[in-house]
Amino acid sequence: MTRTWRTTGLIAVGVALVAFGASLFVPLDRELFSPARTLSLRITDRHGTLLREVLSEREGRGRWCSLAEISPHVVNAVIATEDARFFQHPGVDPLALLRAAWQNARARRIVSGGSTISMQVIRNVYPAKRTLAAKLREAWLALRLERMMKKEDILLQYLNSIPFGNQVFGVDAAARLYFGKPPAQLSAAEAAFLAALPNSPTLNDPYRNLRRARERQRHILLRMEEEGFLSKEERERAEQEALVLAPLRASFKAPHFTTMILQNLPPAQRPGLEEIRTTLDESLQRTAELMVQAHLARLRKHD
Repeated sequence: MTRTWRTTGLIAVGVALVAFGASLFVPLDRELFSPARTLSLRITDRHGTLLREVLSEREGRGRWCSLAEISPHVVNAVIATEDARFFQHPGVDPLALLRAAWQNARARRIVSGGSTISMQVIRNVYPAKRTLAAKLREAWLALRLERMMKKEDILLQYLNSIPFGNQVFGVDAAARLYFGKPPAQLSAAEAAFLAALPNSPTLNDPYRNLRRARERQRHILLRMEEEGFLSKEERERAEQEALVLAPLRASFKAPHFTTMILQNLPPAQRPGLEEIRTTLDESLQRTAELMVQAHLARLRKHD
């Protein structure tokens, strides 16, 4: 009888393993990874000056760019700090998970999750509470993601959709918000600074806690040196580089005009639309508004 139960148990385990292996080849819903979910809509004047930016489906500002449009320093900073073995593991890194478990046990609290870049992409698409069951599901979905996409495409998903705080998603929107430049122009110091923000976008918000963000940046620069992305001299220069943050301000000009544009935009054209260039001349519009305000001021005494 015992032998029969043992045989039955082995068969059940074998069937479960085969079913699990087969499940890894079931593709995920590609629509959930569509750039359209991250893209915000920019309404510009005839010269390309931003009038208004309409938040994306994720309630943020974001653009989608290729790896060629992103500084290699950004990629290196992300790999060094988030997933050093990204190009070697199948979506889950057992060594990182064991290290995280050991660190959490020593600290007697969660200080590290051991998540790979693939797992973080999954967490963005399938958000859930941070429980053991959710972690296991996240790992399973990450393994399936790796069967469905190339490593470069998964990296692009991360770089273009990860939150950087202040309602910006993706490195393009983050580079333009914090440094006023496209991501291709970021230095090693700036790249490490941006790579520090997704770890905790609210706590690391440079407009509220610049000191904490700079401390995290220095940690990432050290990791870049350890992983061979920077020499010691390059790391030291990057640590000394002065960072000039662009002022935090929302651009919302010609409100009535842009509202009219949105009201007349067919709903079917909205998904995936990145920019509407209008016929308005923002400079001329501003001049006309100042003239009207000056004239109204002169008429005020006549009620």
